[in-house]
This record gives sequence, structure tokens and C-alpha cells, in this order.
Amino acid sequence: MSRTLALFGLGVAWIFGLTTPTGGHAQGADAVRPSFEVVSIKENRTMRNGGGDRISPGRLTIENQNVMHVIREAYNVKDFQISGAPAWAGEDNYDIVAKATYAASFGQMEVMLQSLLADRFQLKCHRVQAELKGCSLVVGKNGPKFHEYRELKDDDARKTGVLMGRGLLRGRKSDMEYLAIHISNALDVPVIDRTGLKGLYEISLEYFTDGKLPDDTDIRPESLPAAIETQLGLKLVAQKIPVELLVIDHMERPTEN
Repeated sequence: MSRTLALFGLGVAWIFGLTTPTGGHAQGADAVRPSFEVVSIKENRTMRNGGGDRISPGRLTIENQNVMHVIREAYNVKDFQISGAPAWAGEDNYDIVAKATYAASFGQMEVMLQSLLADRFQLKCHRVQAELKGCSLVVGKNGPKFHEYRELKDDDARKTGVLMGRGLLRGRKSDMEYLAIHISNALDVPVIDRTGLKGLYEISLEYFTDGKLPDDTDIRPESLPAAIETQLGLKLVAQKIPVELLVIDHMERPTEN
């Protein structure tokens, strides 16, 4: 899979040109799509916040999550790429335990999750191309305010990567595609990288979110778009972005086990 903010990694996949119906009881390849052998689905009525996913080869546990979450993970899409879902899909939470008969890979379980949605939620959907309001990430008029990564002789390889938290992104050897993905995740709109910067960079970004900033910040509160401009020397430009949508044709609440 590509970088995806899903069960199996971080990021988002941009897919174009696919309009074949998916889900439901499609013919051909979908007719033999692999499925979990054992599935338990129960509505979670605790009304508590929080939940998550636990994954091991051939076994998937989803705790206290709504069906929109499951659709995002199964089809590798974000909320803004899903159209036509009923209101309850984002309101009712479920506990799901699914087991395969073999040690299925993450990629195989993603397809199995599509089968689960078709079989238990009667999901029928198809993909279409559309243009949505989004942003291009470009370089500001004064140029970037971060530096290209330079490997030092005594570099500690363990320090390579990205640290993310509420209102925080600190990257070591991070590219612009990754930054655009993080911004898209934070703003819940499509964002594409048009900076023209192809290297790996040292990036530090702190921004205002939900009234909180990291405890160790010395940055005055800024919105994410403002922080991108003042701290990174980049800019978000509003424009229509070509995006593939997953259109929900039909789905139903599941019958519990």
C-alpha cells in the first residue's frame, strides 16, 4: 500500500481513473474476493470516547469505532472522499473482531474488510472522479525557512523519521509529499504538493489546534495555514483538486451476532 492514514500506515492514496463498482455482490474478481472466516460485530453502547484498531497477521480487532472509520480503512480514503453515507454511519459505534483462516497480510486484510462491509453492512459503492475544494502547497515569496537534511558522520539512524502530535510536526528526512499528507489530514481537505522541492528536509511546525499547543512550545498560537507560512515559508493556495470519490449507493445497519 502507499502511505495511508489507515490501519496499515500513514498518509493518503490519490487514485484516479477507477470507476468500477465495488462492494455488494459484484461479478468477476469481486465474486471471489477473500473474506474473513469468522466475524463478530456488536454495537458499542458505552458512549465513551476513544477506541482503536489492533492488527496481527490474519486477525483484526476494531474497538468502539463508527462505520465511516471502517470504510476509510477498507477503501483507503478520507472523509472528504466519501459521498452519500447515511448519518448513522458516523454516529453508531461498533466492536468488530475478524479472523482469517491463515496469517493474512495487511493488504489481504484490507480486501477482506471490504468483503465484511459488503456481507454484514450490505455496502454497495462505486468510485467516480470529481473536483473538490482543496489546496496546493507552494513555496512562499521569500522561499522556504527550513533546511535540507544533511547526513552527518555520527548521525544516529534511530532519530530518522517524523514526530507527530496535537498541533505538532517535527520531521527529520521528511519530503514535501509527506508534509502535504499531514496538512490534508489536519484540515480534512485534499492538499497536493506543488512546491517543486524534491529533497529530504528538517521540518518543525507547531500550530494552534483545539485550544492547545505542545507543552514545550515557544511559538505563539497560530492556525495551521498561518503557521505553514510564518514557520516554514510555504503557503496554501485554495483551488479545486481532482479527487476520486467513493460513492455509497446502499448500506444497512448490521444484525448483531
